[in-house]
Amino acid sequence: MEHNLPGKVRFSKTALTISFFLAYSFAVLFFCTKSSPFFHMNDWPDANAYFSMGKGMFNGLVPYRDIFDHKGPLLYFLNGLAYLISDNNFYGVYIMQSISLSVVLYFSYKAINLYATKKASLLAAVSIPVFMLNSPVYISGGGSPEEYILAFQAVSMYFFLRYFKKPALEGHEPRVMFIHGLMSGCVLMLKYTPLVFWVGFDFFIFAGLLVRGMYKNFLKNLLTLILGVAAALLPWLVYFRITDSIKDLYEVYFRFNSLYADLGISLPVLKGFIKALIKVNTNNAASFLLFLTGLVWFVFLKGRINAAGRLGLLSSFGITFAAVYFSGMSFSYYFLTVIVFIIPGLTAACMLIDKLEIKKLLLVCFVCMVLALTIQANGLYKYSRIYVRDQMAQQKFADIINREENPTLVNLITQDLGISTLCGTVPDVKYFYIPFVSYEKYPQAVDSQYGYIKNRKVKFVITRTPSVISVHGSSKGLEKRIMEELNRNYTLAASQDQYCIAGWFRYELYRLK
Repeated sequence: MEHNLPGKVRFSKTALTISFFLAYSFAVLFFCTKSSPFFHMNDWPDANAYFSMGKGMFNGLVPYRDIFDHKGPLLYFLNGLAYLISDNNFYGVYIMQSISLSVVLYFSYKAINLYATKKASLLAAVSIPVFMLNSPVYISGGGSPEEYILAFQAVSMYFFLRYFKKPALEGHEPRVMFIHGLMSGCVLMLKYTPLVFWVGFDFFIFAGLLVRGMYKNFLKNLLTLILGVAAALLPWLVYFRITDSIKDLYEVYFRFNSLYADLGISLPVLKGFIKALIKVNTNNAASFLLFLTGLVWFVFLKGRINAAGRLGLLSSFGITFAAVYFSGMSFSYYFLTVIVFIIPGLTAACMLIDKLEIKKLLLVCFVCMVLALTIQANGLYKYSRIYVRDQMAQQKFADIINREENPTLVNLITQDLGISTLCGTVPDVKYFYIPFVSYEKYPQAVDSQYGYIKNRKVKFVITRTPSVISVHGSSKGLEKRIMEELNRNYTLAASQDQYCIAGWFRYELYRLK
């Protein structure tokens, strides 16, 4: 009994810590993501597209072949699980986001606790939402793949720091390498660009094993890394093979996504990259300061991690930033995939307060203060049910659409505006929205929607002006022809001006004549 008691105590403390971070995540996201019941709806088009894809997937449609979006299938699966929880709102997504955030906080806490006391580590961990949910980063309202990617990164960051903390490089545990493989494989099936986070660390683990002549351990770790990646990929390869859609997976998830970036190295590309780095780090100055603090403390001060760890951290930091921002695009939510590097900075900060006596009352006050600070820095509460009393355009349109038996709809030359979410309808056409890419690079989507309208394929059409192709490329007069067909075959049923994220738009609902 005496031998078992410490284990039981440790388990109960671990369970209590996990429960605390889970409850804290639900609390902070209740006010900081539009997916929660505190808001009328999450009107971010990207999040609604992911939800529509997940809904379609769980109703027998095959991503990329039957319905179009260009993120990874794991994202649609997670949104499909959310759909099973709640089919006509984002409450299920809110639950998934909260679980994901709790993973980030718990493993960040464990990583910091490698060097600092438990209380100081907890203080640092609960402060992370201030940096990841603030207005410059989280202005869209939440629900991006980057949120889930950050959770996978946080798990691996803990195990990387734990391994590299050893004074001299030793044999690596194959089971931990399996975890790294599983984490990176999941990210590959979410959004593959941030996959490079694992490259820097893994390279120096394997290089160190070879240098020290640990060939057997090297091979074991290489095998378990492959097995971990395979465990994440194999179910999807089987799924797409059974549905005869491997080619669709390749054409959309890999080839289409390459349209977003000019991968060649040229002066304009480098200028765009540097401009993006300056912009993102200026907008997130506090995080940037923590990045620098962590790099100085871990990389340039000896005794924190061994030489391989210093090289691994520095290289992972560099290539992750390069991969995420090399295209010159700097959407606010991209920052979530590099914010994992504030963990070393928070660890260094904890060392400054580690000798202070932190009483429970101070701990509670700090958590409440950080929660309030996060909500204030996030700022989305201004769009909550408390502040927005009028019916949103999506709600008004959904009320009209739901009067129709078996309604079908399309978001015409615009993004997924969320009406199908409120209606609970499954996409009836492949291009149920238009991706944010120029017409010249990918004309199939707009051309297909022209056919839907001309052939009267759907009962309802939703538009939002300015449209996607008006903003992001020329359609060579096709938009005008589409609108002519729209007015010929459909009649305006409702309209409303509404603010979304960073500007005002006019939303219009058309009904088949």
